[in-house]
Amino acid sequence: MGTTAEAIEALDAGVFVSPKITPEIAAQAHTLTALAHTFKVTPEALILVLDKLLAQRISHERAGAAESEEELLRLRGVRQAERILHEIGATLSSEEVAERLGITRQAVNDARKRGALLAFSQPVGRGERYPLWQFDGMIVRPWVPKLIQLLGNGFPALSFLMAKRTSLGGHRHLDLSLSGDEAVIQKMLDQAGRIGNPAA
Repeated sequence: MGTTAEAIEALDAGVFVSPKITPEIAAQAHTLTALAHTFKVTPEALILVLDKLLAQRISHERAGAAESEEELLRLRGVRQAERILHEIGATLSSEEVAERLGITRQAVNDARKRGALLAFSQPVGRGERYPLWQFDGMIVRPWVPKLIQLLGNGFPALSFLMAKRTSLGGHRHLDLSLSGDEAVIQKMLDQAGRIGNPAA
């Protein structure tokens, strides 16, 4: 193998140049080569240190890319939630649901927790809101708990119901399900089941 001086000359000549080597790494490398020359470090050891610097840089770049992707997904989720809240229509508080169904507020909360009532948490403020359209007079539409069981409560079920779909002629599952047509409702639940359990 060559001497440390030869390794320094190789670095200066661009032997180790790579698209991954940034100006920061190059500056660090030159500092290391100077130290290597002073302390008689072997070329092998110097190259090992440079490799570690490069690996560290690549690791940081990948971490930054992962964080950017996570932030993008979060922002998409926020925008989707804002759209749903804008289009959801009238909603009720737990107190108003209790009054409508003739039960206590605690019973309303219990029903929500076991998936018998569709509810979502507000981005601001406290408490859950309950879409008015899930009620048919003083009862909950029978398909609502079934949908929650398949997709989960809150925004997972809401986003499924409220997305306009070309397969439905630009309509939403919500629009068609509120018609009360049992065949349409069953098709909606079948599709929700495929989403909730892709292996099925």
